[in-house]
Amino acid sequence: MLETIQVAIGGVLAVAAMIAVEWLRKPQVVLELAPHSDDRWEDERPAKSARFVRVKAVNKALPGWARWMCRNTALQCHGTITFHYLDGQNVFGREMPIRWTDTLEPTIKTVNVGGSKVPYIDPRAFPPQTTKDIYAGESEAIDIAGRLDDDEACYGWNNDSYSSNPVWRNPKWKIDKGRYIVRVEVLTGGVPIAGVFRLLNDVDVTGFRLEEAQPEDRRALAKASGGFGGHIP
Repeated sequence: MLETIQVAIGGVLAVAAMIAVEWLRKPQVVLELAPHSDDRWEDERPAKSARFVRVKAVNKALPGWARWMCRNTALQCHGTITFHYLDGQNVFGREMPIRWTDTLEPTIKTVNVGGSKVPYIDPRAFPPQTTKDIYAGESEAIDIAGRLDDDEACYGWNNDSYSSNPVWRNPKWKIDKGRYIVRVEVLTGGVPIAGVFRLLNDVDVTGFRLEEAQPEDRRALAKASGGFGGHIP
């Protein structure tokens, strides 16, 4: 009898250990603020300067004591962004597909229209890359919004920004002066990971930035949507 109990306990412990190992090896993706970029151009482009704000999806490395294992890669990551007023209401009533920052950009050409040079991008030349594999301990940046030249408005930034009219200033994602809540959701393996941030666009371009969300931002989103099923950290 005692031997039977010991065998049963050993079996349970072995199964528990296997479950724990598999849980540890699962991708653990979190969304964090990423550094903004300030860009300038001298050639014929739709703007002479711009600031882009971003977040990054991080597949966290295993803790030191578990480094004898390998955490799995977060495969085929894709996602959406929504912009909200501070009361939680969706600014556009829809989601914007994300753009991974290091996705190749199409070549910008200039064409003569009425004697003036106009920037033109052939949308057929745009690489259709919409997913990323993120290895353990690595991250991939996601574009959120761009503010061009001396504009007061900024624009949600994704692949459509390169084929919009006007180019780079996509009217479908124009965000007027003000402060907003940004919700980013990334899916990998069918599992959603969400992050909430605050977009400051009521300042000059040198102050244009993303910040960590305030507690009231999460409450406003939950109230406006009836809850997100616990996906907001």
